[in-house]
Amino acid sequence: MSLLDAAAVVAILASLAVAVRSLLPRRPRRTAPPQQQQVADRFAVQDASARIRAQEELRQSEERMRLVLDAVDDGIWDWDVSRDLMVFSPRAASLLGRLPGDLPNLAAVRAVFRPDETLAFDGKIRGLLDGSAPFFEVEALVQMGAGESRWML
Repeated sequence: MSLLDAAAVVAILASLAVAVRSLLPRRPRRTAPPQQQQVADRFAVQDASARIRAQEELRQSEERMRLVLDAVDDGIWDWDVSRDLMVFSPRAASLLGRLPGDLPNLAAVRAVFRPDETLAFDGKIRGLLDGSAPFFEVEALVQMGAGESRWML
């Protein structure tokens, strides 16, 4: 049998398979028994309920945090180290003579310190990042927006 003959046989067999398949009755789509479907529906409702509860708990937690931050006169800031993004509360930024968006990253915060204070600041940051310091605390002379300096802790 030549290669062309073999290809013709394969094509004929494929055509026959398609023709036979079209003659066979189609099997009905499998559906879950009613009891299993009820369990699946209940799970979907419970899953959505859990998500909604978690969102509400998060909203309440954020509201409590906002109330605490509004009640104290402290400045709060957060640093996403992996992306080098900083967020300052309005009070924290105003203590530095800036607006909250003025200090978006570590380089911008370093620029607030007087040049002779940056070595100490950098050392405190290194200690925080390498785990040798349990917390971050620095007392330094900070350059305010209007050109004046102020001691900050």
